Amino acid sequence: MKYYQYRMNIKLLNWLSIILFIPAFFIISLLKLWNYIDIYFLVIYFLWMFLHEVFHGIGFAINKNINCKNIVYGACLEKGILYCMCKQKISKRDIMISLIFPFIFIGVITFFIGIIFNNQLLILLSLFNIIGSIGDLVMFFSFLKLPDFYYVDQNDCTGFVLISSSDFTKYKLFGIDLLKSGVEANLELSNNCKKITISKLSWIIFIILIILLIAHIFYY
Repeated sequence: MKYYQYRMNIKLLNWLSIILFIPAFFIISLLKLWNYIDIYFLVIYFLWMFLHEVFHGIGFAINKNINCKNIVYGACLEKGILYCMCKQKISKRDIMISLIFPFIFIGVITFFIGIIFNNQLLILLSLFNIIGSIGDLVMFFSFLKLPDFYYVDQNDCTGFVLISSSDFTKYKLFGIDLLKSGVEANLELSNNCKKITISKLSWIIFIILIILLIAHIFYY
């Protein structure tokens, strides 16, 4: 068995998010939803993004072979990232279920529920969640074309390792860079992540957001 260490191309994914925002822009304009985007929406949207990661965790947790103690969460807002990781070796099926869960349940399904019940807030949250799922979708569709493998998250929230008997060097993965490969026996994995990890800059951003919300409430 060999291992292949990858890292997400965050700059490319950010550009894809901007491109994906173009059709969302027309939907928001068509449904006249711009007036709903304010400080309250931003706070709710942050909570919605945490819910996004919770659904990744649910995708992991429904597998009886995954120990829930190995599911960890974190925020690294300076990189534009909230994350959920599983700190054990899991199957291709397990990671693909986790990747697609938030997109389906609080993206596509909630979007149509918002349309049916004319709930503008739910439509907005769903649209932004779909845009924010671009990294998950890139990984999901990249993994579809790969032979069977085992997946391991790295402490770097943008990196992961695939373990397989197949040669993955011949596969070019869009938006995902291969850093190195080697024999699995030489792979060193670090599983010392806390259950919840929040960077210092993320705390600052949270505090600023709360201050803005309080100021907005008192101003109006």
